[in-house]
Amino acid sequence: MLDQDYRNYIEANFLRANEEIDEYQLSEWREGLWEVPIVKRTAKRRKRTRLLLVQTMSTGESEACRQLSKVFTGPGVKKHLPSEQGDFYLQQGLVMKLLDFESDEKSIKSQTYVMGLPLFRYIQQQKNEQKAGRDAEILGIEQRYSELGSIPYTRTIPGRSEYITMLDELFEELLAYLKGDSVKKEDSFYRWRWHKQMQFLHFIVAYLHMMKTQELFDWKEIGARYYGMIGGSKQFDPYKHDFLQVLEERGFPPVSVAGLQSFGSIAHISFSGSIQGSMSSFRHGCTHSVTDQEVFVDTFRTDATHLWLVENRGILTRFTSEKDFLKETNSLMIAVDGQLRSAVKRLIGELAKCSSIQTVLVWTDYDEAGIQIARSIYETIKQTEHAPVWKWIVPGKDRVVTDFDTYRETVQACIRLRQSEQEEELGGADEWRKWIQH
Repeated sequence: MLDQDYRNYIEANFLRANEEIDEYQLSEWREGLWEVPIVKRTAKRRKRTRLLLVQTMSTGESEACRQLSKVFTGPGVKKHLPSEQGDFYLQQGLVMKLLDFESDEKSIKSQTYVMGLPLFRYIQQQKNEQKAGRDAEILGIEQRYSELGSIPYTRTIPGRSEYITMLDELFEELLAYLKGDSVKKEDSFYRWRWHKQMQFLHFIVAYLHMMKTQELFDWKEIGARYYGMIGGSKQFDPYKHDFLQVLEERGFPPVSVAGLQSFGSIAHISFSGSIQGSMSSFRHGCTHSVTDQEVFVDTFRTDATHLWLVENRGILTRFTSEKDFLKETNSLMIAVDGQLRSAVKRLIGELAKCSSIQTVLVWTDYDEAGIQIARSIYETIKQTEHAPVWKWIVPGKDRVVTDFDTYRETVQACIRLRQSEQEEELGGADEWRKWIQH
């Protein structure tokens, strides 16, 4: 009698619609080695379709199971193995041999090997052990995170409280995903392997601890204080760029706001025109700049009528060299400098909300990267309450379009001919005025 566990395994994973084990032809060749014929029941007859050879007396070792688990990832996987190799694992009970018959029910159409019950159980055990280990690791990091709640934070460093709140929300979102309580999203974290994802959560907890207890700190201190052991300072080093990149993708302030002083450099946003902040003020004239840290600790506004957002600083330099053009047209021009950083998004989003802004003019390189930058600009500030007029600078005769889809189609048509930079079709002050008046 075929063992019930094997019978259940075969019926659950290898029988198709209207198929069943042929009880009349089921037989044990020799001790433990069974022929399991599979037939398909029709209205008139039972047709022999396949035959499984099954060894129910398993002698397979864990190392063999480990190797085979890389090949057979599930019961539905079929592999064509050399007979010598496949039959060797068949004798150990780790795989089963599956023979598919032609319509004559005798000629063999194909011969493959599929996962045996002992191998299936091994993989399930590994998955259960892995899950238990991951559950324990999640519980441990939850405990460390909860301990942060008992640490008082009373400092009034500009931007620090906002940063801590953003990190708390990020930690809770990512933890919920790892626990299976939320869906996958589109950023770097969700493409990482488990170990790296967990390291990032440890990094967030360590980072939060430093922000609550230290006014200023070094990158190495984050890991050293968190792990409290020799080599702890290096634990996050392999992932430094990737971890900080996720924060950048999520629109976090620069790390200097968090107190991290020994990593990275101060980034400047170049512009020309009228901008006022609570700690600084800029007027028409030369090219100015604000740092990414200033953007996150101050609030800026403008009385400009036209907001120009250009990809390259070279365009900004050219416009400022045209005497009084920006002042006479009451324009503010900002060089976003490539793909939008979080500080740039914050600044242009803030300024676009100013009620004086009547027109937003976007000008990027005529290539796919330029389209992506333009899209990011549009997505960042399209929801302003007073709805300024959008104008997109394109190559060709007309030069100005007023909706994003037309802009994208025009630039893509240009790309099919050849890619080009903004500077190739700069024009001059008279033409720029026409764009504003378009």
